[in-house]
Amino acid sequence: MNEKTEKQFVGHMLYHKEHGYSVFFILRKSALRYLILFLFFVLCAVLNRTGFLARGVFVFVAGLIVGAVARDVGWIRQGKKAWALYERVIDWAKVKEIADKDVTK
Repeated sequence: MNEKTEKQFVGHMLYHKEHGYSVFFILRKSALRYLILFLFFVLCAVLNRTGFLARGVFVFVAGLIVGAVARDVGWIRQGKKAWALYERVIDWAKVKEIADKDVTK
């Protein structure tokens, strides 16, 4: 993980520590990715409807998208269940140190 990614990740951790584990925060941060998935699904649906995409390919893509969303929902639910433990065992001083580190180069 590079320093910029670490800084983003610890920023999310500090947000959850201050405000509690927030599913809406995670969804808000992932909104662009879900929008891209949705637009890809719509594109495939349109191509399927117009005959430019085989039905089997459309069903495959739809299954991939549904699977990705189901995986994310499961991951978010598991994170919410485990957050109380994470909050107790994380070294928040180190997290704050990483968050405060200057990563501009």
